[in-house]
Amino acid sequence: MKKILGLVFSLLLMLVLVGCQDPAKPKYVVDFVDRNLNILASMQVEEGTSISSYPEVEVEEGYYYQWNMTLDELSNITSDLMVEGVKKEYYKNVKYFIDD
Repeated sequence: MKKILGLVFSLLLMLVLVGCQDPAKPKYVVDFVDRNLNILASMQVEEGTSISSYPEVEVEEGYYYQWNMTLDELSNITSDLMVEGVKKEYYKNVKYFIDD
């Protein structure tokens, strides 16, 4: 009788411990795309997390991507997102000196 009660108690304890595990959080995809919707970079994040920096993407020398969402807007992610980048040229400041 003690063995049966010990077995039943052990089974109940295992069921309780298994039932207490946190379910896996959903994962979402954040795609960084250009104007033609070509994927430049992709990140997979858990629900409720944030992206702390933009991905490094290859771009022609003298250009950079300006993204349409701020890092603040990429916090507490709860769905798949598409972040569009616009290629911008770095400002060039040229000074000319003329000798007399």
